[in-house]
Amino acid sequence: MKTTKARTATLVICVALLALLLGSLSTGLVAPLSSALHGLPSLHPSTKAQQTVTIEIGRILVNTSLLASTSLLLFPSNSSLEEGAPARTVVIPIPNATVKIQRDALGSFPLQFETNSSGEVGSELVAGNYTLTISTPSFSTSAQVRVYQSLTTEADVLVSRLADQAIFSDLSDEDSSGSVAPWQSINLAVLASSAPTETSAGFLDLYYGTASTGIVLSQITEVPVTVTASQVSGSGDSSLVWFTLRPESFLPVQGLVDLTLVTYSATTRTFVHG
Repeated sequence: MKTTKARTATLVICVALLALLLGSLSTGLVAPLSSALHGLPSLHPSTKAQQTVTIEIGRILVNTSLLASTSLLLFPSNSSLEEGAPARTVVIPIPNATVKIQRDALGSFPLQFETNSSGEVGSELVAGNYTLTISTPSFSTSAQVRVYQSLTTEADVLVSRLADQAIFSDLSDEDSSGSVAPWQSINLAVLASSAPTETSAGFLDLYYGTASTGIVLSQITEVPVTVTASQVSGSGDSSLVWFTLRPESFLPVQGLVDLTLVTYSATTRTFVHG
């Protein structure tokens, strides 16, 4: 029993001495550590530089118009002509034309619009270079345009309709069905002085009536055809362009008294103003 009490007393004394020793060490270390920390440079949270990105915005305005002669038999509903008036050139707006605008930059996507009843469409765009494409079932044309900051780039698309009366035509009704099928060919010749010598596509205007009187009872217009071959024959004013065509749909031949080859050409003019 005496031995156990002695050991307990010794343990208590050792613990007390250890506590005093640790207290002294901690007191001696606090001051040097505190001095060392005060000597270090103060650290402040880094402040990110705020950058302001300015987006340059401009505007584009597209006008589409058809240059047509008043001698044509068919006119859009928004045109007014006097009967018996001499032939002249009129400017007719082209509504519902598809307008695609794509920025000339990697990964850009085209924007698509449609012209209104006045043949116009406009939009605000980021300044830069763009490819402008205007198309209808009758024609398609593209042009390069540039949009400038705080300015308006106006693109005027003028479409010319060229109609050439056939001097000679051969629409063979091979199977006596009364129509020319899409897999059959049509041969016709027009004067070379006004017709395009090379084209890949066009349209036919077909006029029906009585061959003896030439009275036109009805008209089928703008029938799409594909030009598979063309050749110029003769020289001077009497030269002809011979076309081999393939229709995209069945063409009735009964009562056909006349036909014309129709092609379209488009030019784009650009103006920049404030």
